[in-house]
Amino acid sequence: MNFAISTANSSVVNKSVSEKSAASPSASSKLGRSRLASEAQRNTVPENASLKTSPPEPIVKPLTFQSSAPLSIQSPAQSPAHLSMIPDSPIQRLDNNLTLLQGVVEGLPDGIMILSDRGELTYDNSCARQICQNLLSASASEHVPHQVWRCCQALMDSRRQFEQTIVIEDEIQTEEGTTIRIRVRWLNPQVEHPAFLVTLEDQQQSAQYRAYAEAQRYSLTERETEVWVLKRIGLTYKAIAAKLYIAEDTVKKHIKNIHARRDASQWANI
Repeated sequence: MNFAISTANSSVVNKSVSEKSAASPSASSKLGRSRLASEAQRNTVPENASLKTSPPEPIVKPLTFQSSAPLSIQSPAQSPAHLSMIPDSPIQRLDNNLTLLQGVVEGLPDGIMILSDRGELTYDNSCARQICQNLLSASASEHVPHQVWRCCQALMDSRRQFEQTIVIEDEIQTEEGTTIRIRVRWLNPQVEHPAFLVTLEDQQQSAQYRAYAEAQRYSLTERETEVWVLKRIGLTYKAIAAKLYIAEDTVKKHIKNIHARRDASQWANI
């Protein structure tokens, strides 16, 4: 009710003002000029007034969280490529373990080969490939030396005679005079077609490794280490003297000192 009355009053006032302005145009113009003057006076800032500005109040908007669709978990067989990119996923851990295992096998000083019961080469590391290249002639088309396959056949024959798993060992000489020790065992003897695990050991290289370890243990000098390594791989005193360009008596003296150091170390550990 009040709202209607106020509206009516305002309409009456507006009507009277419009009638007055229509009756006297000069009065209307004066009224407009007075309004502009009052507005300009309000917008004018005195010279002695100091402008004070307050920093705008920060507008804090509430955080809104949008719920996404639930993640669908897939099995490794369904999305192996997706899971392999996720850190610490089962496939990623498996890939890391396989990479680590392959690095360990490649770094072994012995040759590792895996053969099927038909003589097919399944796997070999770099050391095995190098040894087989020395055992095989340049014109040979096969990848497995016949000495190695002969040991595998001996293991197959022993399977019919012995119930327990055994290891077949043999030694062969290369043209360079190096002795290679072959060890053959079953990799998975319970299956119908088992595989052979073949180990190829370069005894000369193994002797060198043992000699370096003993030189560290007995605190040998650099010259004594050189003499001991050559003695470990089977060289005679004369061959050692010729290889190191020293007298044979000097070689004997070094060997005597090495034995004395080794005996002293063994007695100290008793």
